[in-house]
Amino acid sequence: MNRECQEVRTKTELEAAMKSEFKKIIVKGELAEKIHKADAIKNISKPALIILGATLAATPFTGGVSGIVGIAGIAATTGMSIVAITAVAFLGLALILNITNGYDRKFTAKAEG
Repeated sequence: MNRECQEVRTKTELEAAMKSEFKKIIVKGELAEKIHKADAIKNISKPALIILGATLAATPFTGGVSGIVGIAGIAATTGMSIVAITAVAFLGLALILNITNGYDRKFTAKAEG
């Protein structure tokens, strides 16, 4: 089943659209911002990517001090910004890598109001 276009605003909708093999997925809102921020992952080395994956799996992202310390450590090790790492943690490393490697991305900004 190959479809033309799907608009999504949530991580769940994005995953469903990817599984349904839409040719074009339009991501809007906060999810689009997180994907844009996480796009920095394409600039890190493979060893740093391995460290990022292992550290994300071991770091609790509960909003506590340990999560902040873990994110700061990942940022220092990989060279990614804390904002980008937080976006990757929210979306999931596998999803971001799938988007980065499997889709052509075009980011646009629209002024509201």
